[in-house]
Amino acid sequence: MPGGPKVDEDAGASGDLVANYETLRTVAITEGAVRAGLGAALIVTKGLAAWVKGWRALAPVPHSVRAPAAAPPGELVDVLAAMAFACA
Repeated sequence: MPGGPKVDEDAGASGDLVANYETLRTVAITEGAVRAGLGAALIVTKGLAAWVKGWRALAPVPHSVRAPAAAPPGELVDVLAAMAFACA
């Protein structure tokens, strides 16, 4: 639809997304677009939708998602024992 939003409906749902945009906006207003860096350059040249897409692609994964599940103690002991016997 012409004139409609270019970003999906839940783009503002992420608190980190909004917080990072507000930080970028504040730096651009108070210190100038040059000090705001590549984020400001992306918004100026490609638009806010491109910045949102780029930010989402580069945003760090939450710690709870990237942390591997701990091995159960029994399996850990078996692995360590196998390693010890292999070195003997």
